[in-house]
Amino acid sequence: MLVSVSTALIRIHEAGLVHRDLHPGNIFIYYEDHETNYHGYQAQVGDLGLCIPADEKLSSKIYGNLPYVAPEVLQGKQQTKESDIYSFGIIMSVFASWQAAFEGLNNDCYLAYYICTDLRPEIPNETPEFWIHGS
Repeated sequence: MLVSVSTALIRIHEAGLVHRDLHPGNIFIYYEDHETNYHGYQAQVGDLGLCIPADEKLSSKIYGNLPYVAPEVLQGKQQTKESDIYSFGIIMSVFASWQAAFEGLNNDCYLAYYICTDLRPEIPNETPEFWIHGS
């Protein structure tokens, strides 16, 4: 499923766009089975309503679901392809742990502060090594 999500994100970025609101609520999972050709669970990225051209400048207004918003965006910088990738990394932690991002913390100014001071979800022991180090 993460391959499907990353492929969709690559396509969005190749089109010169930034999603700006990537979180599990915008990932739609479905089961695909064409009788003789098993595909298993697949995922699609939706809710492109906040998607904009990557080079478009916006107001300083922050969009997105707080636990998935990159620290630099919380500090007033523009949302970029890199901030989408940060969101994807937090989604990976949700898939690895099957827990909501920053579970137990309120979605408030304190969480924003903690994210800006390097708070990240813990990586479960069972997480595949290539998820952690990229190879």
